[in-house]
Amino acid sequence: MSKVHKEQIECPHCHSIGRMEMIDEVDADINPELRERVLNAQAFIYTCPECGSRILVGNSLLYHDAQHRFIIFFDMERPADYHYQPLKLSKSIIEDYPDYTFRYVTGITELHEKILILENGLNDVAIERMKYMLAHYSHPDIARKGYKIRFANYDPDDKDDSEFGTLSLFYRDSNGEAYGIKLNMRLYYDFKLAVKLDPRMHPQDCIMVDEGWISHQMKGGAL
Repeated sequence: MSKVHKEQIECPHCHSIGRMEMIDEVDADINPELRERVLNAQAFIYTCPECGSRILVGNSLLYHDAQHRFIIFFDMERPADYHYQPLKLSKSIIEDYPDYTFRYVTGITELHEKILILENGLNDVAIERMKYMLAHYSHPDIARKGYKIRFANYDPDDKDDSEFGTLSLFYRDSNGEAYGIKLNMRLYYDFKLAVKLDPRMHPQDCIMVDEGWISHQMKGGAL
């Protein structure tokens, strides 16, 4: 079951006090409306009823998707002392949700992206390694300029180049202009096999799987 609570918010602009519904847990199957609020970021935005100012509110939450068998632990900001160590999960959680993917995510954009990847039934380690190789080797200017490649969508019906469909990624430049990268799904399956065969690419327990984790693992996992 999803869990929410009300919290008082003081507007930093007009200093009026209002109340906002804060989401503690999302059960995406039972409450799809909460899923939508998370994906469109409205779950993290407070609108002042007096002056209309929109304020980003940083709350943590747990996101549960039973259909696609994943649980995400989300924080708005990454803790300063987090260096890709696994979160400590209770034995009961692990036993209650066998064969689940557990992930730790920080940042609204990263949460949105991770949900879409896992909802599409894709291996997020393969996706992150693919993004890493594209940014650092195929198109090194992307990494050099500090741009981030993001997952856009998987289209199984786009079979112009492959019977398996296509995978779309994108990145934004310093002016906010978006550039798309369309890939044959055969490339994804190549990366999926590569991470399966590479013991460094097997995340344990609940961990953050992103570009930094890929880099960390490829360098031998030294903290």
